[in-house]
Amino acid sequence: MSDVGCSKIMEFYRGSTVLITGASGFVGQVLLEKILRSLEVDRVYVMIRPKWNWNVESRLQRILDGQLFDVLRKDSAKWQEMTRKVIPVEINLEEDEHLIVDQLRSKLLNEVNVVFNLLASVNFNEPLDCALRTNVEYTDRMLELVCKMKNIKTVVHVSTFYSNCDKRVIEERIYDNVGYGGVANMINIVSKLNEPEKQILTQHIIGNFPNTYTFSKKCAEVLIQDKYRSLPIGIFRPPIVSSTYREPVPGWIDNFNGPSGMVVPLSQGMYSAALLDTRARPFIVPVDYCVNALISCAVDVHLQRAHQSLAIPVYNYTDAKCNLSWGEIIAGFIQGLPPFKRFMATYFTATLTRNRMRYALCKKLMLMQAYLLDLGRRLRGEAPALGQIFEKMISLSEVLEFFCLNEWRMTNDNVLRVQAAATELERRTFPCDLTKVDWKGYYKGFVPGVIRYAIEPRKAKHRARKNAEEQNGGTAKVPKMSDGGHSDVLHFYRGSTVLITGASGFLGRVLLEKILRSLEVRKVYVILRPRRSCDAGDRLNQIFASKLFDTLRMDAVKWQRMVRKIVPVEIDLEKENFEMDDGLKSELLGEVNVVFNMLASVRFIDSLDVALRTNVEYTDRMLKFVGEMKNIKSVVHVSSFYSNCDRRFIEERIYDDLRFGGVEKLINVVSKLRKEEVKFLTPYLIGSFPNTYVFSKKCAEVLIQEKYSSLPIGIFRPPIVSSTYREPVPGWVDNFNGPSGMVVPLSVGMYHGVLLDPRKCPCIVPVDYCVNALICCVLDVHRQRSLKLPIPVYNYTDPQCKQSWGAIINGFVQGLPPFKRFMATYFTLTLTKSKLRYAFCKRLMQLEVNLLDLITRTPPKAGLILNRLTAQNEALAFFTLGEWQMSNGNVLRMLAETSEFERQLFPFDLTKLDWSVYCRQFIPGVVRYAIEPRIAKARDAEGKS
Repeated sequence: MSDVGCSKIMEFYRGSTVLITGASGFVGQVLLEKILRSLEVDRVYVMIRPKWNWNVESRLQRILDGQLFDVLRKDSAKWQEMTRKVIPVEINLEEDEHLIVDQLRSKLLNEVNVVFNLLASVNFNEPLDCALRTNVEYTDRMLELVCKMKNIKTVVHVSTFYSNCDKRVIEERIYDNVGYGGVANMINIVSKLNEPEKQILTQHIIGNFPNTYTFSKKCAEVLIQDKYRSLPIGIFRPPIVSSTYREPVPGWIDNFNGPSGMVVPLSQGMYSAALLDTRARPFIVPVDYCVNALISCAVDVHLQRAHQSLAIPVYNYTDAKCNLSWGEIIAGFIQGLPPFKRFMATYFTATLTRNRMRYALCKKLMLMQAYLLDLGRRLRGEAPALGQIFEKMISLSEVLEFFCLNEWRMTNDNVLRVQAAATELERRTFPCDLTKVDWKGYYKGFVPGVIRYAIEPRKAKHRARKNAEEQNGGTAKVPKMSDGGHSDVLHFYRGSTVLITGASGFLGRVLLEKILRSLEVRKVYVILRPRRSCDAGDRLNQIFASKLFDTLRMDAVKWQRMVRKIVPVEIDLEKENFEMDDGLKSELLGEVNVVFNMLASVRFIDSLDVALRTNVEYTDRMLKFVGEMKNIKSVVHVSSFYSNCDRRFIEERIYDDLRFGGVEKLINVVSKLRKEEVKFLTPYLIGSFPNTYVFSKKCAEVLIQEKYSSLPIGIFRPPIVSSTYREPVPGWVDNFNGPSGMVVPLSVGMYHGVLLDPRKCPCIVPVDYCVNALICCVLDVHRQRSLKLPIPVYNYTDPQCKQSWGAIINGFVQGLPPFKRFMATYFTLTLTKSKLRYAFCKRLMQLEVNLLDLITRTPPKAGLILNRLTAQNEALAFFTLGEWQMSNGNVLRMLAETSEFERQLFPFDLTKLDWSVYCRQFIPGVVRYAIEPRIAKARDAEGKS
């Protein structure tokens, strides 16, 4: 492996057939993902046992549907090709002769070249006979099968570094010092003991080993040396294996074994204690580095065992020079917490001790904390759960006590030899040199990874499976979306009639396009108000003329068929009965199944009476009409995440804390005021809200709770909605609201100052992802409300997003042409939270446009445009200078319940966004879809005049 540009590892695996046992485990999943991503294998057989009601195909699909494989799924064509290579193999390890069905057995014996044996039980507290059966007898049966394989090149048995933890110095060799007449005789003795005898004799048999797991793994090594030295086999010993360092995503972990179990309470802001020696230096390796070393060692085993005289190679995958102690590691974990939790953990909520008496006291405090929280759950009518969870977490961390209080030394010459033999290409593709890991950075990212990949999916899954309120003496469970290629979302909409209000708006247009492109609806009624000289039909044609629908128009025949489904409905919202044609009204009341209510004015500067009329009274009239519909299944009212921006933490619930006697009394008071009185009283009436828009959206939510809780209705709260990420085209936006207005001067090479805090992290979502979430919410609302659950609220945000305003704007700048990008980076862009500095920048902007208007000798258009853009940007100041936290459990639950097919068809997982790509395509999208059409329209108008 000496040439820089070649790879013996890749060549070794090219065209090979690989067999993996234990692929459903933590290391096994990462190994499977890495093989699919980096090696050109012909086929991968995955041995899986059926579990509960899951057959092997379903278990494999669950693995492939996991977040670990998200990177591979981005290219759907390649992903389909990859998954065709993976074949599940059902195995019955209880049987000596019939492990596998004959047809598959024949294929395995003829095809397999490489075997990774990860089959094991990692339960430290397992009874001795069970541990020996799983980790020794099953390995024996597996290797007997491997011996019959005709084209086998290499076998790697994955053991553990702690298989010889009864010694203080662990060398890369097999220690054949099992007592009781050897492994086979000892298994025979244990199998004949009754339960009381097993309990009494276990500690005598395992001796200085801390548990049955490590002892059984040692026995498996000895068994391999005794029976299978003729195989091209090696033994790979990883220590404590933890979350990924870089591949395929940083911080991925799916379990609470080891360190991840220690930090769960801290991640939730709760008290936690650990029994460990803060001075002891443990061996911890990232799972992606571990897998890379495993893949590399398999090739080395083949080379070493080609010479039959060589002993079975053993690989202690550790770093002898690792100098970080448990105390430094846990301190690193704490650095990954949010500021307040980090402060609390540093000074109050984390205790590390090697004193057993002190730990026992701390343990009592942890359990007391859990039982008090459970008491609160009982008072809320919920089942107690935290006591049980804490007991499990404590148990998981206590089994590590032997490894947390002791230190070992080792030799790892074989691992060092493998690393030294690797080419530069192999070091990049299969990095496994632990001395190159930035350990402080790794540990800092550990807790966010545990939260994102281990805690949040479980929370979402728990909510999805949680029993609903008891009905008629029984308990109904929240239905789940199906797996596989079937889609409950598609099925729900198939043949349905949809009503959309606000379809002429930014969000409404994208929703209409997505419905036409992806859903087999029967009809779509689009409510539009006449505007100037345009009736509803003309306005619908204006919507269809947008570039947004270009993809659909490519197939003229299909496009005509789609258009025939759309029925424009002209209404007058000033009137109680809408002045609608009786025949059309009858159709709506009899046919509509789904309603998207996006009717709203998004003008931040509307007077209070206008905002209340448009966003509250019109909503009231519309929902009153919906209440008369005979076949209504689901209604989603689109509100705003900032409808409760007067608080810093926004939960998924309706906040009914309006003053002045509630919504209707407030509207009644305002309606009797003169305009100047409304203007004067508005700051007192809206209180700490920044504008009438967000205040009126809050009022609409309260109105829905007070008057329309009998409807199958839910509330969807998007934050700042910006250009498309992918669908139907990247970067589409048709307005200058929000971020798009900020970048207009930069796009034309002019100076621009923006009033914002570059360090604050805003809530921004692409409009196509927002629409996909909205479509899926309709089905979830139907399910939740059919169970008589409270009105569901969906905060469509990503609480874990750490993209600051500064990073986002700088990302936008990367989408500019080279010269403009250089100018914006160093000269023409100012981001500031200082209002005084911004006032100075504003003067510079006005001076620039005044000079431009003077030079062009045309009517002063640039000044008018700038005034409009700065007014829009200043209206956003409250949101660009502030920051909010939120809960989004309903959105996470809904995401967890969607099948992989649905995630591809309706992607709305904000954690999957590549923000660098999105930001880079933002300004080109604004130029192409918002600026250029307006310039062309202005030129046409000038030509006609």
